[in-house]
Amino acid sequence: MQTLTDGCGYEKNSITFTEEKEQHDRCPYEIGTIMTISFGGKNTYFSSTHPQNVTTKPEYMFSAALTSPTHRASAAAIIAGMSGFLCFSRILGACTEECHQDCIESIKKQIGAKSIYCLGEMKQIRDLISAQIVTEPADAELILLTVDGLNQDTTYNFESKTPMLCIGPSMGGIASLLECGHSCPCGRTTKQQTEL
Repeated sequence: MQTLTDGCGYEKNSITFTEEKEQHDRCPYEIGTIMTISFGGKNTYFSSTHPQNVTTKPEYMFSAALTSPTHRASAAAIIAGMSGFLCFSRILGACTEECHQDCIESIKKQIGAKSIYCLGEMKQIRDLISAQIVTEPADAELILLTVDGLNQDTTYNFESKTPMLCIGPSMGGIASLLECGHSCPCGRTTKQQTEL
């Protein structure tokens, strides 16, 4: 992100994290609290196991060591907000519940019969493909990554040549930066609030 925005001045602008009051329209594969990430007048919705209500600047992320889960979650949220503003990711919010069955069917087709290593909780997917899950990333034909998986202390090398598929609306910007697959077939380009 730092390289892509170098010389633009975006890194000096404020970015705000706000916990959503209404925690609905949730991706079934993401855990944590939904936050609104506001950057450049555009809102992106992001799920985090380390939610915050804070205003910061992207430049603070660029030099950070990102050694703690909280720092990694904040960096991922900044990437999501900037990616939404810069249109690296067109998915800004989760789909509604009536889309969930179509979504899981789409993901199932993308996975096929491949052996899978999961980075993240993604319980519904793990239950669906339990026989295909391997315990070591080196044994996998495909790595699945959800946003909470970024916070895991893992020895997985993100420069591995094993194909990766990022799952969920919060992962759109990160998938773009990693130049890997992204599955959020029903995610929305705007988040329309629904009645409870």
